[in-house]
Amino acid sequence: MKTHEKKIIPYWFNLHLQGRKDWEIRINDCDYQVGDHLILKEYENGGYTGRSMIVEIIEIVTVPFLSKDYVVLSTKDIEKHNPWIPFEVDTDGTLYCIPDDEEQVLISNGVSVWQDTFFNDDDGCYLDSGIDLIGLAWMPLPKPHKK
Repeated sequence: MKTHEKKIIPYWFNLHLQGRKDWEIRINDCDYQVGDHLILKEYENGGYTGRSMIVEIIEIVTVPFLSKDYVVLSTKDIEKHNPWIPFEVDTDGTLYCIPDDEEQVLISNGVSVWQDTFFNDDDGCYLDSGIDLIGLAWMPLPKPHKK
């Protein structure tokens, strides 16, 4: 299973959140596979808004009237069941499925949960606390309560 981070505009993002959209049409530039996860990161006016969600690919379909480079990905929202995103290492040792640089996140080792800052710079990927990322999972901080 791989995790792919993808931009999504607010209109489509909101349809996903409302449960009214369970598909993505994407260029197949990532060798998508059933079981892969998409981190859909809301993108507007040239930047990320901070909102994201995770969906799992449950089916991949090519459509004759679309370019052969495009696929339709049927998805299901997995965040409703498990919002934690594991830190994963590729076969070549590359860490992927990571938060943005200097992002405040919640971290869990499966027993405890704490807030930490993630860094991705010339020194590599690490947490401000210095705890090793392997075996940990993360999730974005929830949005503040609005009155």
